[in-house]
Amino acid sequence: MFCEKCGAQLPDDAKFCEKCGSSTTPGATPAPAAATVAAAATVAPAAPSAFSLALKKFFSNKRNVIITAVAFLVVIAAIVVGIIIASQPEKIYIDDYFHVEFEGVDGSGYAYLSSNEKENKAFVKLNEKLFGDDYKEGKESIQKYISVSIDMTEEERHSLKNGDKIKIKLEVKDELYEKIGDYKIVLKNKTVKVKGLYKSTQLNLLDYITPVFSGYSGFGVTRSDNTHTFQLINGVEARVDYDGSSTRIEFYNTKSDSYITSVYAYFDKYNRLSNGDSVTLSINASDYDTSYLFSGYGLILSSQSRTYTVSGLSEPLTCDVAEHVKFSFTGLSSVGTMTITLPENPVKVGSISAIFREPYNGMTMTNEFVIAIIDENGNNVETFSYYADMYYDLKNGDIITFQTYTDVEYILTQYGVAFPYSFEIEVKGLEEPFNADPVSRGTYSFTGFEHYGQFVFDLPEANRVYKSDDGKYTIKLSFEKNYYYKIVVVVADENGRNFISFNYECYPSSYLSNGDVVEFYCSEWESTLKNYVKEYSLYFPYRITYTIEGLKETTAVNPLENNLTFSFAKDGDYIKMTLGLKEKTVAVGENTLHYSLETYSSWGYKYTKVKITVKDKDGKEAGTGYYQFQTDHLYAGDWIYPSNYMDVDSIVKASGLLFNTDNFYVIVSAQ
Repeated sequence: MFCEKCGAQLPDDAKFCEKCGSSTTPGATPAPAAATVAAAATVAPAAPSAFSLALKKFFSNKRNVIITAVAFLVVIAAIVVGIIIASQPEKIYIDDYFHVEFEGVDGSGYAYLSSNEKENKAFVKLNEKLFGDDYKEGKESIQKYISVSIDMTEEERHSLKNGDKIKIKLEVKDELYEKIGDYKIVLKNKTVKVKGLYKSTQLNLLDYITPVFSGYSGFGVTRSDNTHTFQLINGVEARVDYDGSSTRIEFYNTKSDSYITSVYAYFDKYNRLSNGDSVTLSINASDYDTSYLFSGYGLILSSQSRTYTVSGLSEPLTCDVAEHVKFSFTGLSSVGTMTITLPENPVKVGSISAIFREPYNGMTMTNEFVIAIIDENGNNVETFSYYADMYYDLKNGDIITFQTYTDVEYILTQYGVAFPYSFEIEVKGLEEPFNADPVSRGTYSFTGFEHYGQFVFDLPEANRVYKSDDGKYTIKLSFEKNYYYKIVVVVADENGRNFISFNYECYPSSYLSNGDVVEFYCSEWESTLKNYVKEYSLYFPYRITYTIEGLKETTAVNPLENNLTFSFAKDGDYIKMTLGLKEKTVAVGENTLHYSLETYSSWGYKYTKVKITVKDKDGKEAGTGYYQFQTDHLYAGDWIYPSNYMDVDSIVKASGLLFNTDNFYVIVSAQ
């Protein structure tokens, strides 16, 4: 470029003219003239300061220049951001006022929103800050305008595992900000990590239950006086209560003391226990709904059982009542009587005394006696009676049972002394009358086959007259047999005078089976027969029974099924049938069946008889008969049933072969 004042040529970036000193920039102060500059050059310059030298040195480095520029820009940006932030509304972090809780088992846990006392108080203060008196008067609350929830499906909320992340959802109505001004409701944490869910644990309840056996050996029980409690895991408490045959286990949440569920453990035997007995305690988990124990607390309850040996029971003392009471019998056997003699003094057993006495204030009853129990302080703590099931018309060998209907186990559990519920006495020592039983003088047998057996009785002539042992009386018998048996009894005195007459009768069935009973009945009253014992010392039984045994099994036979042949031929408009035999003799067990055919005509029709004779192993005929078939005037498709003319009952009784052709028929064929 050129100087505008002197026209000298200058470099393009020159600010002053080197010749005349004029400024190349309009309005600028002109540069000093050359002479002036030259003059100034002769003057010594002032020395530069240390700061200016350091500053010049710092900015001579390009990197320092860049750092200085960036720092300047950061300061400017911070000022701008501060101004922007200062102009934003105040944020309220709503998750400062609630928290997320997790419960259940890892893999099936559950999440829900909750708040504690501190959070609730803070929330109240927030409402007071935002709404003041309107909140205190119940007119306003932030709850009306916001909704906080867990952002997942119900199924997802019930299947959480540790480490999962759940989303928190916040919804705010715009009208809230019209009421609270420069505030903003926001979430500090939009996601929360799942933690603290229980790990599943197999629970063996029997590890916590110890049965208690109390009482006396032989009458011990499983019992505990107090309910006891034990702590499980995961905030669960179990409370155990023994209840006779079972043990109840109730589960509670220790945090809230709320009931969860119950199960029962049962003893297979719970009373009348003796030392050394084995009892089993079992829990059948399938009987109960224990699903919440798992889903809520991770506890798995399975079916369990455990066997314990009974121990620690005290050994009781025993009062043998029959040992202290004397029983005597008088009279003749079958009409004897019993007398009871009680001990005069109390019987001391352990800490108690037993006083034996007659019932009803001294009234004599030959089948009953009373025992009063007196404790060590002289108190009458129990009174009970023993009753005999029989006490007259006794015979040698009878067993008399004495029984009490009082709960004598109470005495055992309270005082350790066992009295029997019942005891037995055998009748003996009675004088035996003459056994004039006329039926026993006969002979009998069981013959035939099951369901068709027979009772065979006979009274030999030699046994029909006999005398009593003392020779005073003669018994004369007569015997009849037809479809029944009858024994007529006549008793004569020593002068030959007949003074007693009666009879025994038996009506046996012809279709007896093993185990059936056949009886002879006496025509006299039972009381009359007992009078004969008392007056004449003659014993006649009222009833004599025989139990059938030894009958053979029958064999079912269809004699037509495998031994007949059939052929058919046209006969004009009809079809005729011809029968044939495969075998003439067929063996069935020890018996043989002999067959023959006979054809005859009657009233214009033709028939064929299949004759069968049954013979036993000795060749003796056991029965005979025939089956009959119509053989002409038949049509194709007719069903021909045989007519039965066999003596089936006689055959089965003699041979054991039970003929049955109920399902046998022939279908007529046109071929």
